[in-house]
Amino acid sequence: MKSEEDFRETYNFIEGLELSYLHVFSYSRRVNTLAAKMDEPVQDKIRKQRSDLLHLLSENKKKEFYLKNKGSNCTGLV
Repeated sequence: MKSEEDFRETYNFIEGLELSYLHVFSYSRRVNTLAAKMDEPVQDKIRKQRSDLLHLLSENKKKEFYLKNKGSNCTGLV
């Protein structure tokens, strides 16, 4: 997801989903990975900003989920 447009498209897609949690992490340029072969990697500063935005989105999604389900009874498997 190199371009800002790609990131915004992904962000907007996720924002429209009913999720309760996102597992967010930045890719790393490890040997034998696609990230290591990228010609123009995303700058660290931009990766951090995007990660922060997705973490904030995750927190908002979690709050929405809790509020939506507050007071309801659900069956769970432990």
